[in-house]
Amino acid sequence: MLQTPTIAEAVLRAGDPFATEDEIAHRVAARLRRQDRLHGPNPPRFWFILDESALRRPVGGARAMREQLNVLLTVGKVPHVTIQVLPYAAQEHSEMGGSLTLLTLPGQSVVAYEEGSRSGSLIEAQEDVSKRRALYDLLRAQALSPRDSAAMMNAAMEGFGHAT
Repeated sequence: MLQTPTIAEAVLRAGDPFATEDEIAHRVAARLRRQDRLHGPNPPRFWFILDESALRRPVGGARAMREQLNVLLTVGKVPHVTIQVLPYAAQEHSEMGGSLTLLTLPGQSVVAYEEGSRSGSLIEAQEDVSKRRALYDLLRAQALSPRDSAAMMNAAMEGFGHAT
């Protein structure tokens, strides 16, 4: 939801180095279409928790990372978006092996989506969703505040220098 085209392409290419140019282009376009909800009319509330490695690993090179961090800082100022960073100091956590998305559907039911590097699964059983929600709450508690997260993003951007 927050990746720039350059970062999305680099991540997708690293995840499937044998994919064709057309396959990568199709996947990048699909990934970027998800952002329509973020910036569209009447957007839902978004809350992102990013691992510090997403700020520090030089995916796509210094210039791409500066652009990506700038996008994060800009989007983080939008009223319906909250971005927090889970710092290395938090050590191990429940989502180290992938990502967790909680979605509140129009009828107010909540589903969870867990995604690893090669697969994902939708979780609809409310008992299992409740467990995922509790894990997410723990991550939020371990993460930096939005203000401190923005400061870390700024520091990370400075770490990538003034790439041209």
